[in-house]
Amino acid sequence: MIRSPLKISGSVPDLSSEPHDREYITQRKRKHSSEYQELMDIYTDRIMGKLTEWKTEIGKTNNEINEKLATLASTSQDLKSEINSMRKEFTTIKNSVQELTTKHGIIQKDLTELQQSVQFNGDQQSDMANRIQALSKDVQTVSTFKSELNEIRKENQILRSQLNANDQRDRLPNVEIIGIPEVKGENLYKILEKMCLYLEVPVSSSDIMEVNRVSSRTKLEGRPRVIIAKMRSRQLRDSMISRARRSRITTRDIDVQGDVKPVYVNEHLTPLNKNILKRTKEAAKTKNYQFTWTKNGRIFTRKNETTQAIQIITEEDLKKII
Repeated sequence: MIRSPLKISGSVPDLSSEPHDREYITQRKRKHSSEYQELMDIYTDRIMGKLTEWKTEIGKTNNEINEKLATLASTSQDLKSEINSMRKEFTTIKNSVQELTTKHGIIQKDLTELQQSVQFNGDQQSDMANRIQALSKDVQTVSTFKSELNEIRKENQILRSQLNANDQRDRLPNVEIIGIPEVKGENLYKILEKMCLYLEVPVSSSDIMEVNRVSSRTKLEGRPRVIIAKMRSRQLRDSMISRARRSRITTRDIDVQGDVKPVYVNEHLTPLNKNILKRTKEAAKTKNYQFTWTKNGRIFTRKNETTQAIQIITEEDLKKII
């Protein structure tokens, strides 16, 4: 019991290094046992003090260790949670990799098919290029033909206009009479003379060069054929037309039996001019033009009495009616 405390730590004072204590002990060996007991108590108190210090230090160390263990436990829990999260992410990544692998296979297949398709399209494109080159030559040929056709159309239009003008010029002395019923064995000269008599237009048998009934291109059921009379002069023709329009002559005025019907006396227009006159009347009616008439085979229209007359020669001129 006396020697053990002296071996606990190097921090215990070395009693042999103190001469005073060593002398004291030597002297006291011969003394009474009570003094020896007092010495033991002193050493015991010193040892107990050191033990208390060690216990305090060990307690502090234990507290620090416990705190570090608690921190370590918390960190371990966080690491565990993080590891679990990483495992989930790894599982997700693994699944994604599997999906990507599957998609890669599909894409690889699609790329192969696309490559084949591109090759096929390339072959078709090459064939198409050859066709386009051939078509280009055909288009150039067609373009040449088209230009020639346009020239031919222009020339044809000019020729038609010239023929129409010549035909209309030949018809200038003629009058066209519409609305007189046909009667078997009728005398058209007598009918024309009665008409001129009613209109107070002086006329003799020599003034009427020729008179005939003519079928129209579009024959209408129930309508009589028109009468075409060729007069000796345009002045005589104009007099008949102007007076017939003013008097509004009817079949009764010229002693024609049957129902009373209006009789119209007009210029003898060519089929082309008749069609243009019809189109002009339709356009003029749509645009609220008040006047449409013919003079010497030419067609005119005017919006009102204060506006300038517009001559319509071809169907293109109908665009002038605005």
